[in-house]
Amino acid sequence: MSGERPALPVVQGLCRPATRAGGLIFTAGMTPRREGVLLFTGPVLVADPPERWRDAVELAIANALAAAASQLDEGERIAAILHTCRSSSPLRQVSLPILD
Repeated sequence: MSGERPALPVVQGLCRPATRAGGLIFTAGMTPRREGVLLFTGPVLVADPPERWRDAVELAIANALAAAASQLDEGERIAAILHTCRSSSPLRQVSLPILD
């Protein structure tokens, strides 16, 4: 990622937007918020057309990428995005390996 970094998402609760462990960055669960304001709510139904939630998903992803970018050192970039989830928990975790 190059150029100016996007603004970090406003933290909700007692978490950090992202943490780094060696070459991995872990982001917190991101919601579609701008400047701390939740812009989209409601259940996402299987029958909903994808276009209904596109803006919400893009905003949440942008927040996750901004959080991850805040952990990059000069000259580093995001090399891949991995989505993992725990089947016994509603928590979701995204791991971002980093190229040196």
